[in-house]
Amino acid sequence: MAWHSPAVISIVFAVCYAVGVAQRAVQESSVQSRTGQSENSEFRPINGIIELNVRPSQVLFHQGSVFVASWHDQQILSFDTETGKLLAKFDAFDQYEHLNSDGKVLTGSSRPGSMAVAKERLFVNQAFGSSILVLDSRTLREITRIELDKPSQGKVTAAPDGNAVYFASNIERAFYAFDPFCTWLKRTPYPDGGHGIGAVVVSPDSRRLYLGIQRGASADNADPPSELAGKVNPLEQLYGGPMLSIYDVAEERYIASKSIGDTMLERGVDSSIASGMVFSNDAKSLFISMRQCVVGVHIFGVAQNRLLKPVAFPTTLERHRIRGCNDVVVHDDKVFVALLSNDVIKVVDPVTQTIENTIDCGEQVSNMAVFEKKLYACQTKQKRILVFEIQ
Repeated sequence: MAWHSPAVISIVFAVCYAVGVAQRAVQESSVQSRTGQSENSEFRPINGIIELNVRPSQVLFHQGSVFVASWHDQQILSFDTETGKLLAKFDAFDQYEHLNSDGKVLTGSSRPGSMAVAKERLFVNQAFGSSILVLDSRTLREITRIELDKPSQGKVTAAPDGNAVYFASNIERAFYAFDPFCTWLKRTPYPDGGHGIGAVVVSPDSRRLYLGIQRGASADNADPPSELAGKVNPLEQLYGGPMLSIYDVAEERYIASKSIGDTMLERGVDSSIASGMVFSNDAKSLFISMRQCVVGVHIFGVAQNRLLKPVAFPTTLERHRIRGCNDVVVHDDKVFVALLSNDVIKVVDPVTQTIENTIDCGEQVSNMAVFEKKLYACQTKQKRILVFEIQ
């Protein structure tokens, strides 16, 4: 990997020399999967690259465990963050039938859509299925599931206090709220016209739910976009543009909707979409990474209740026509943004909105996480996770 940095850099990265190799056999550890198969593996760094035998789509850390989901391989693996040993594997996703172009009935497997943890339970929505799986976070054994009337494509997240879990549907025009023990379930429609979901997050105080809805913003239901968002006004598009909708949990009502992003002229009515959302450590700002968008990251000022100056990342590679970002994470006072088009991670100062560093990853990064002063970056096609130490 090559590094491209300005002359003065306020943050230094060192490749972490401990890597987990998922294919390596560990004789003292044998973990049974849901299918009864035995797997031996460990999670320990070598030269800053974690080589896996699955294509990682999401990595999630929680209380001594790291969960690795693979959309393409229909698996979830969990490892102990201290010993590096494989703890459990889940691959018993629901099967479904579909027709191919010749009219032949084929059988496929549902896939892990997204993950969240609350009260020692791992919640996974099944893409192409119709339920949210509730797994024991230690053993990955299924405890129960939440059945939905429609396919369960969407995003799942948990409140920081652990008392509620939310599933925002990409099929239904609604989100669901339920407690970790599944004793109650509530369905709430999106704001009028809203449909599709890109990202969802709960405020650090667990009082508000922020929804990155893909389409439906109009002059009637959303504040107009900033002039800095680009030349194209998404409110003027046929189906409306993306919007940030804020739901007050205690009052059970939406308190604001903001038009975000833009619709690039060359993509017609195909609007931009939020790909990730994360709060700053002081909870004063919400960072929204955008796909198919001239704007790279929107910054929403919580106290101001409005969008602040966004951060844009020009596309430099001709082979990438679609601009935007795949994910955004925060560590202390730095924001890390995985670009969709340039195969790099940008390091941004949230106060000045300036780019402090550029990390050339060689290939596209699909998802990121921060744990114990290390940045983990999933490279799905390469079956690996890059690990950077933040100093």
